[in-house]
Amino acid sequence: MKAGRLVLATLMLATVIANVASVCLFPQIVVLSADFGRPVNEVVWTMVAFDIIATGVGGVAAALGAVVGNRRMLMVALGLLVVGSLAAALSTDLGLLIAARAVQGVGMAAQALSFGIVANYWRGEAMRRAISLIVLSMGLGAVVGFLLSGFVWRGGGDWRTVFWVLCVGGAVDLLLTAKFLKETKRVSGVPIDYAGCVGLVAWSVLLLLALSQANAWGWGSAKVLGLLVAGVVALVAWALWELRNPAPLLDLRVLGKMGVWQGAVIWLGVTIAMCIPGTALPYLFQTPTASGFGFGWDLFTVSLALAVPAITMTVLSPTTTGLMRRIGAKRTMLLGATFGLSGFGLALAHGSAGIIMVWLAATGVMGAWATSATYAVATEAVPPEKGIIVGTIYNTVGGLGTAVGAAAVGYVLSLREVGVEVSTPSGVVTEFFPAEETITWSMVLVGAVALVGVLSALTIRSKRLRIVGRGPETA
Repeated sequence: MKAGRLVLATLMLATVIANVASVCLFPQIVVLSADFGRPVNEVVWTMVAFDIIATGVGGVAAALGAVVGNRRMLMVALGLLVVGSLAAALSTDLGLLIAARAVQGVGMAAQALSFGIVANYWRGEAMRRAISLIVLSMGLGAVVGFLLSGFVWRGGGDWRTVFWVLCVGGAVDLLLTAKFLKETKRVSGVPIDYAGCVGLVAWSVLLLLALSQANAWGWGSAKVLGLLVAGVVALVAWALWELRNPAPLLDLRVLGKMGVWQGAVIWLGVTIAMCIPGTALPYLFQTPTASGFGFGWDLFTVSLALAVPAITMTVLSPTTTGLMRRIGAKRTMLLGATFGLSGFGLALAHGSAGIIMVWLAATGVMGAWATSATYAVATEAVPPEKGIIVGTIYNTVGGLGTAVGAAAVGYVLSLREVGVEVSTPSGVVTEFFPAEETITWSMVLVGAVALVGVLSALTIRSKRLRIVGRGPETA
């Protein structure tokens, strides 16, 4: 029992650290732009590089866990996260920081690997509890990431301090992994699917690069259209290869299981729905009150507000197991997805900070219940050794969802701007901010993707779900 708690604590810490790395620079973009004297469209590469590598290379690292061992790959992921964090903390050039963030991105594989280890280590309701705590750690990582940036800024520190914290935390978890985790069962006699590895990296890089830069390069530009077409072709070719390969990197056939493909759709919707407010609302919060609709908040207050969905997700994730026991897996997924419809409410009413916080908390409920339930159902639908496959597929879908959400909201926010007179040390100048209606349109997107999730959950036939009953605490 004690060993099980140590294993779970180690996996939770790995997930927290990976998610802190993922979100820690969101509130720092304007600061980085000033520090390096570079425009925001260049500084944003510090996040783009992380996301692209996390989805592609990180996905490969996680998928290889089934072949070479989840524990071994978790140590590799944590090791690269430590190296990337150290390099980022010492960066004196924007290019070096972007390269360091790319190395850090491999560390995001720790999240999928943690789910894979849970699927191997626990059974039945104990597995559901463990999964809900890993999901809790995802939310907690986002909370820590946002608040850490805010408190460091308020305490007079800078963004380098955040990376020093990540470096130390990753090193500690690497030692805990080496000491307390045992290697999971591996698929023996199966060759590594090198073509699948290359294909996953290729389509994810092509698509995510196109989506992340579409607003800067122009949606109709030859570069964006070329990357999108190449990415779609690579994705189709990779999927066909994986389906026909007897030993694929990611066995996409698991998506044929009841509840698994629906969970992938819901997970895509959750990541889009949680990304959009995190990208759009900072503009609303930091737009001067002279605009007639902005709040004029500082970075610290914005960081606190952006943490609300993650805080809600962290608090409610442990309740998912009991909720599934009472109302069933399908209804839990459906209920969680329904809370995402709050995006429509946020579109109609965002003139009050209190109302916005309520809507943001509702999106956190979606992240807690829908995410935990989808992972639990999907993991129970496949053999334990394929739990890492489900986790990797969902994480890859999540990376794609984040890119889609960021690209969509970036396009919408650029459709119309308003000029606001702002007092500066040099005098009064006119600065431009996204117009209020673009915030409204962005929140409509949140409700729309949540509606797709609700409809997909309704297609689940509860009687065909493979639900594992109560089992031993560990495998």
